[in-house]
Amino acid sequence: MKNEFSKNITELRMQKGWSQKETASKLGISQALLSHYEKGIRECGLDFLIKISELYGCTTDYLLGISSVPRTPSESDADNITADLREYPMLIKSREEVSDTLNILYSITARIGNPEINKSFNNLLGNTVFSFTRKLEKLYFNQEIFSFNKDLTLANAERKKTTAFYSLAREMQDKSINVNLKKIRIEEDYPTRSKSFFNLISHFDG
Repeated sequence: MKNEFSKNITELRMQKGWSQKETASKLGISQALLSHYEKGIRECGLDFLIKISELYGCTTDYLLGISSVPRTPSESDADNITADLREYPMLIKSREEVSDTLNILYSITARIGNPEINKSFNNLLGNTVFSFTRKLEKLYFNQEIFSFNKDLTLANAERKKTTAFYSLAREMQDKSINVNLKKIRIEEDYPTRSKSFFNLISHFDG
């Protein structure tokens, strides 16, 4: 549990773009103590576990590695999702792979520390979700069931997605960014999530 906890609180801090000093101040502890928690040198108490879960807006089970879901959905949401997915275990597996992969990618963008990459990545994800939901409407519902900006058509969303992709690609080619990326080893840095990452991208490789 200690290694999983240390990894998760480090990833969550980096996703926020906070320094150890800034985070320690928010938690009311010293930077040295936070560093020990993140490195797994010391184990925290229950009070700290609750405090840091509230700071990051996630469950204590997620921090401890008991659950792969960062936040607890409402009971009605959980019931609906469970019922929908019960007969399709492959969808549950796919959801976990996507969740793990996004955690890794957000952690990497946080390490890079380039606001333009964060913006391009979020734009790419947002427009991908919009395009997919509009296609669902067209193919299966024949009506608008999702509340979106009326001016954002499917065609515009596809263009925005393409623009976001190329914007992200251009940012990733920056030499200063490549230097930072060389320090990242997916399997070593994200041992519990790397399998999901490689499984997901293997479906689209080549």
